[in-house]
Amino acid sequence: MGGSYLEWPVDVAISAYGDEDLDNADLYVVDWGHTEDAGKMIRINVLTGAVEGSWHNILLPQSNIVISEIKKPISIACFPFSPDSINTKTAIYLTEERCGTIFLFESTSSGDPVWINLNTLDSGNYKRIPGGIGFDDFGRVYIANSAADEIEMYGPNMNYVYATFDSLYPPGGLLNYPTNIVLDSYHDRCEALIFEWYFRDSGLQTYEIREGWSSVKPPLGFPGAGLPKKSGGAPGNLPLTSVLYDAYPNPFNDRCVISFFIPARTHVKVDIFDVLGRRVATIIDKELKAGEHKFNFDAEDISSGVYFYLLKTDNFEQTKSTILLK
Repeated sequence: MGGSYLEWPVDVAISAYGDEDLDNADLYVVDWGHTEDAGKMIRINVLTGAVEGSWHNILLPQSNIVISEIKKPISIACFPFSPDSINTKTAIYLTEERCGTIFLFESTSSGDPVWINLNTLDSGNYKRIPGGIGFDDFGRVYIANSAADEIEMYGPNMNYVYATFDSLYPPGGLLNYPTNIVLDSYHDRCEALIFEWYFRDSGLQTYEIREGWSSVKPPLGFPGAGLPKKSGGAPGNLPLTSVLYDAYPNPFNDRCVISFFIPARTHVKVDIFDVLGRRVATIIDKELKAGEHKFNFDAEDISSGVYFYLLKTDNFEQTKSTILLK
């Protein structure tokens, strides 16, 4: 299919356009690219391996006007536009790191994807990072939001919004950096498998979604009806002293997560310094309770280079470094 097309593929989805015959199926690949903001969506024929198209610019339907660009794609998923009947169209959901963007396209096997909608996950102080996407039998959309530790929930084709899910109920545990979600609807039940990573208590968690197998509108979702079957995470003792963890990712582009553990309530300050010792940012400066904490370091307006982050409490100091690449 030509090695020049794929530079840094990060996710793939398959679509048969509502048909059970895979002879008509295509693969949709999102590619990060090797240069800044060079992301693209690529369609590949399943049978021949031929590249049928590559899209970076997003055009206003039925025009040549560029309304957006695919810059930093994270995940892609496909679902028939009419899940209750055979259809020749597919809905393509593409998530991006920048500003928590979710693109929705409509596509057929023979035509270019047509832009339908764009959503931005944005709430409070969070610059949200959408991850993997799951669907129930009726095409409702569930998106893992790693930056906000939530699952976003939408109606079919993003046509309405449900309340977000951010904690176990019962017994009151929390989601911890969810990055992907897989749904399985069967008989009169719908089960969600949520993938978490990065922290010591991350892992796999499964829940039952209320009415996830039926066509009802709200109430729907995890809150009040979440049924935790497994609580993920490797067992182990928490440290007895404060610990500053490695930043993730490292190197990073625009944003990384800085996390640490404190054994008791204390005042905490985390500063960012450049190689000349100049403070360029303060991540947190307040009293925190005991436990593990994580915060985003947003370096969108800071130039590339090596930076040091200093954790300082009432009786503890530790410094680590990270690399910003743009």
